[in-house]
Amino acid sequence: MRLDHNFVHAICNRDIAKQIGPVPKRDILEQQTFLVHQELPDSFDALKQHIGMPDLEPAAVDHFDSGQLILAAAAQGLGVAIMHDDHLRRAADDRLVELFDFKVESPYSYWFVCKPSALEQRPVRLFHDWLVQAGL
Repeated sequence: MRLDHNFVHAICNRDIAKQIGPVPKRDILEQQTFLVHQELPDSFDALKQHIGMPDLEPAAVDHFDSGQLILAAAAQGLGVAIMHDDHLRRAADDRLVELFDFKVESPYSYWFVCKPSALEQRPVRLFHDWLVQAGL
């Protein structure tokens, strides 16, 4: 059972958003630094594919192992963060904005997986039922 349907977003500070503009332009994007979580590298590829620039080569791609660090760097104007949709909302940082107004389905998601016989075990069944009821 799939638990989520995340979307990939480009997030940056307001000054960078003004420089880049609301429509992706290759010459401007090639001058940017993109900030990508090291465990989610395909997110940037999904975004590039969606904007029709799968071969986009930006000035730099910096990899981080912390979403909070990526957002802090983006808020300080160090680059464009490639994050899932809930990160911007949870950050609650007025310096950050979503760069483009479109949805890119994430290549990553969470799933509940178990052997069918495991659902006969009470703890597994309770956990499964809680996930279903919570709408996760």
